[in-house]
Amino acid sequence: MRSAAPAHRRSLVVGASVFFALVIGCWTATTPPGSSPDEDVHHIKAVAAAGGDIVGRPDPQRFSPAQRRHLVVRSTRFFEVPGRLVDANYGCNRFRPDAPADCLRDGGQDGQVQRSSYVGTYPPFLYIPAGLLARLGSGPFSAVYFARLVFAALAATLLARAVFVLAGRTSSHVLALVGLFAAATPMALFLAASLNVSGLHMVATLSFGAALIAASRTPGGLRAGWRWTAFSAAITILSRPEGIVWVLLCVALFLLLRREPDPGWYRRSHVLAIGTVVALCTFAVGVWQVLYGSSAGFGLGEVSAGAADVFGHTRSLVDQTVGVFGWVDTRLREGVYLGWAGLIGMLALVAFAVGTARERLAILALPIAAVAAAVGIQVVVLGPEHLTGQLVQARYVMPCALLLPLVAGEVIARWYRAGPRYLVGIILTALGATHLYALYAHSRRSAVGAGGSRLFADAAWSPPGGWPLWALVAAFAFAGLCVAVLTDRPEADPLRS
Repeated sequence: MRSAAPAHRRSLVVGASVFFALVIGCWTATTPPGSSPDEDVHHIKAVAAAGGDIVGRPDPQRFSPAQRRHLVVRSTRFFEVPGRLVDANYGCNRFRPDAPADCLRDGGQDGQVQRSSYVGTYPPFLYIPAGLLARLGSGPFSAVYFARLVFAALAATLLARAVFVLAGRTSSHVLALVGLFAAATPMALFLAASLNVSGLHMVATLSFGAALIAASRTPGGLRAGWRWTAFSAAITILSRPEGIVWVLLCVALFLLLRREPDPGWYRRSHVLAIGTVVALCTFAVGVWQVLYGSSAGFGLGEVSAGAADVFGHTRSLVDQTVGVFGWVDTRLREGVYLGWAGLIGMLALVAFAVGTARERLAILALPIAAVAAAVGIQVVVLGPEHLTGQLVQARYVMPCALLLPLVAGEVIARWYRAGPRYLVGIILTALGATHLYALYAHSRRSAVGAGGSRLFADAAWSPPGGWPLWALVAAFAFAGLCVAVLTDRPEADPLRS
């Protein structure tokens, strides 16, 4: 069944965009400094890069050949940084969910100090603006908050752009917005609000994928907003080297999902401009990797062991994709994981059932690519667990995995473009409420410990502004989303068919 398409859905577009921005803002403020994966070492990298120490110095220790294969050894660099901005006891309650964050101490010392970072060989391009803002801080904690603002603002902007291109243009597909909400998991927003390029990397990939998916609906679709498309591709590539692979994957999805032939599309000026930006960013990252990046420490000789590592903790990877916070030590209730994963699975199954042969190929390719990427990272980059003790985490492959609900939502929208409005509203509201629950669960852990007072009575740790302020911001975000869902009315479209 294919029905006429609705036009602009301004209330829903604004409500969804504001919701994402405010939730990211809540994560930015309510996550204690250094309380997301590897944030302390990303902090050192950012402050150093902003001060001009971009390359750093290798670890002076002597390592055995076996140790030099480990990622943490290959990627560690020492940097010269202001002691007043970096020295704090980050992670004092790491892996202790029942312990609140009141053990944190905003340290710092005068003068320049040498500090190591095991993300020292990561491309420095996005660390520089974050570090510049961090250097305005009066101490380590304020420096972290300032640096987070850069990544959080970029992520909120990229998500707003994704909302607009999927559901805000004439002949838009509101069901595609369900796919975006399913892709923007609590874990994705938590990481996007932290001083860690992984979150910004996955949000940029989603934004670029959304732009190409929307462009595939009509011939010449890449012309509209091509500068934003190029910008999201640039952030995807400059944040992590594997972004080059995700950009190419999104281009492949665009080719598979194109609805009408468009001969010579690749020769048009706006497409060449996007390609030029992608080529320049790829060149910059490639040069960095050749000169300073850490090379793979392992070969393909232990593929079977690496694959066993990945498949042996598949459930953990799925849970992390939805949300396991802190240092991957703060879990939600089991029903949240089952419900969110079930929704993505249902979207994929329905899309596969109603899609064309090319659309089905796109849906099949994404989980295969995500599994292949996870196995490849485990085998070649991290090394098999029995050699290194490390297991791949979901955030390394989430940019690829989260494209699945995005594509599935689009395929379903093409089958039923008007969208069952009330069902869409129920799903968006339920996912919005889950975001608030995730915020609450992690905030409770930080304030009073996972087993502490449910209402944060006598909170041991509080964010800037206090808990009531951010509770109001979260409530306002959810209320705005609910109002947008209830008042959503597509405007008349003179081009309806």
